[in-house]
Amino acid sequence: MKEFKILVLTIVLCLFTTQVEAQIHYGLKVGLNSTFAKSELEQLEHDSKLGYQIGGIIKIDTKSKFHFNIEPTYTNNKFSSTWSLTKTNIDLRYISVPVIISYTLVPKLSAGIGPEIKISTNSKKSNFDPIDMGIHGGINFEAFKNISFSCSGFFGVKYNQEYSDFFNIDVADILPGNGLYRLTSIALEMKYQLR
Repeated sequence: MKEFKILVLTIVLCLFTTQVEAQIHYGLKVGLNSTFAKSELEQLEHDSKLGYQIGGIIKIDTKSKFHFNIEPTYTNNKFSSTWSLTKTNIDLRYISVPVIISYTLVPKLSAGIGPEIKISTNSKKSNFDPIDMGIHGGINFEAFKNISFSCSGFFGVKYNQEYSDFFNIDVADILPGNGLYRLTSIALEMKYQLR
């Protein structure tokens, strides 16, 4: 819950530091993602798989080149892990909430970065922690009046299970899917601004 409190505090600070004349826009987004897993166990091999995501956009424009985005998203992240000769497919589903501070580089092109929290909707089935945190970064290109395309990445900053738990069990008992992963994903999205 500590991660959730940090996210709420970040959102509140972003909203209060925004100029009073700021305009709020909202919209929808859909996209595809590819997830990469990193483990400190050299014996584990990982392969990325294609997933999808769908969500909303809340964009707070200021009178400067800076703007804020809050983008609640349902994400489906997939990858496979191989331990010895055993291969396991892992399917993770999250409600992700990145809070992004963006800067307009040139007209129609912006880059942004900020914290992202992921709340699992299937952690009981996957043995992963229910909350994951990381850094969200990306670029956005406004192709048309209300349509834009973005390329973004999530860079996990914590392992999905307490790494110290690993030392309490025999290495031979570890199987893929039991945690010890730090996730990174890359997404291509299309965004449609409704207002």
